[in-house]
Formats: sequence, structure tokens, C-alpha cells
Amino acid sequence: MRATDPEIEGTRFIDPQKLIDKKVRIVQVIQIGPLYGLKGQFVQFGGKHYIAIRIAYTSALIKVSLT
Repeated sequence: MRATDPEIEGTRFIDPQKLIDKKVRIVQVIQIGPLYGLKGQFVQFGGKHYIAIRIAYTSALIKVSLT
């Protein structure tokens, strides 16, 4: 539920079918903050890097720095 907070800057919501053919890597947020401990899929989408959280009928993409 934390991933769907609209106040988190850089969050997008897309159709999960758009992520089917993407190469992903499972990651966990380890930096202290509102998303600490969150597990998701690290994915490149539209030329930017995101952590993708799949939710029923949608996917939340949280923008992250590549570093």
C-alpha cells in the first residue's frame, strides 16, 4: 500500500501487461524512508529506471536513481 501513495514523487501507474517482456531484477529498498523494506522489481521503462510493484489490475512504478 505504501507504493500507491500519490504523494511519493515520481510514481506512475500503468497496465501490468506492459511489463511482461521486460527484464527485471528483484530488489528491496534498504535506505531508511517511507519505502524502507519494500520489495519489487527493478525495471527500465520509457528510458527511466523504476521499482515496479504489481497490484491487481495495475502496476505502480516508483522512479529511482540508477545508482
